[in-house]
Amino acid sequence: MYKRKALGRAQSEEVLDTLKLYVEAGKVLGDRDSAQEWLHSEVRALNGSQPIDIFETFAGREMVRDVLGKIELGEFS
Repeated sequence: MYKRKALGRAQSEEVLDTLKLYVEAGKVLGDRDSAQEWLHSEVRALNGSQPIDIFETFAGREMVRDVLGKIELGEFS
């Protein structure tokens, strides 16, 4: 019998934070497809990194969130 192990609190928070960031990217960039494209593109404001590549750490997600905030305010395109 297969039994799925529940995520720990830290893992659950990481997954939720990542999902929130995906939703935020969709809102800022207009739709899910545009967000997906941007998340997999090299972004100069992230030193040429693809946003998706730095999602695995809290600091990386905060950097992506900061860039999205600046795009929303018209500081970046």
